[in-house]
Amino acid sequence: MAAPQQGPYNGVSDPAKLRRKKWLKYLGYLAILLTVEAIIVVILFLTIFRIYTPTITVQNVRLENFPATNGSGLTQSGTSFTVITDMRVRNINFGAFNFPARNTTIYYHGVAIASSLGPRGSARSRNSRIINTTVDVPVDQLTAQGGNLSSDIRSGQIEIRSSTRLGGRVRIFIIINRRVTATTNCVITIDVASRTAGNPPQCARTISVS
Repeated sequence: MAAPQQGPYNGVSDPAKLRRKKWLKYLGYLAILLTVEAIIVVILFLTIFRIYTPTITVQNVRLENFPATNGSGLTQSGTSFTVITDMRVRNINFGAFNFPARNTTIYYHGVAIASSLGPRGSARSRNSRIINTTVDVPVDQLTAQGGNLSSDIRSGQIEIRSSTRLGGRVRIFIIINRRVTATTNCVITIDVASRTAGNPPQCARTISVS
């Protein structure tokens, strides 16, 4: 009896099937690699590349050379007193927060009576920095308010408001560059008898990222 004839691939896998299996294996590896890369990119953008708004907190407000009163007004006309505000800038981003000159304006009963520009600066990545603003307020600007000042002096307290605008940019590597603007408004109560900022300042802040 004759032996059965063997075909060209008997006992051996079809080369076309082998190639197809090999390509499917490569495509599987590629899909896994792309999935892992996508997960890494998502994690980076949710952590390192995410922009967090810096926190700006007023820690202390103090006065220097505030004039004495003479019953219904202030003495030392023609001079000025100084309002110094210490602020803490906390930057939790993975890039530095750089800010140019900052502007501080002092208001009394809604009228701007003095302003100043502070120097530029920066808060390093995931770090905090203490900055201060100094504004020299002419005494004559307060006395020009007349009745408002007389009434406040009789009450024993003079309320002024400071507004500081701090604008800058957060840059993470070369990829992310966002503008951050923070405005801090504080009500400062001056104790007439001690000529100091009597109560802790009541502050509110607004921060925008664009």
